[in-house]
Amino acid sequence: MSELMQYLERVVSDGASDLFLVAGGPASEKVDGVLWPIGSEKLMPNRTEKLLREIYDLAERSMDEKLSGGDDDFSFSVAGFSRFRVSAYRQRGSCAAVIRVVPFEIPDWEKNGIPEQVIHGHLKKLRDGHQCQNIRCGLAPFPLGNSLIRIIQFFAQSGLG
Repeated sequence: MSELMQYLERVVSDGASDLFLVAGGPASEKVDGVLWPIGSEKLMPNRTEKLLREIYDLAERSMDEKLSGGDDDFSFSVAGFSRFRVSAYRQRGSCAAVIRVVPFEIPDWEKNGIPEQVIHGHLKKLRDGHQCQNIRCGLAPFPLGNSLIRIIQFFAQSGLG
């Protein structure tokens, strides 16, 4: 198994939101908002570039073409495993990347700590014809879109619509 796949499997199994690959420091994962090193070995610039080339290969993109402007944002998935969003960039002449884990499953609103009264309040507004443009879900490791999808799913399954 490649070094990159080992890192990706680690962050997914640890429930991390992000993987950081930056030359000069160890590969790191963000778990519950805290950055943790994965091992103690520092990534050297050539190793970081090798990892990024592997990411670009998985995404079927040309690294040289896309990173020529200094940064690149894209996504890729590993079948049956997970999806990832990548922010790749050059920092002090070396390649670096932050890889966000985007699970295939939509996160559950209860597990994300969204109170039931928030869900029901927005469902009532939707049912009554309000636009509900100001849905606030607080600070969470998931994008607002996932919370909104959960609210819509709950609305559809509740029979209120």
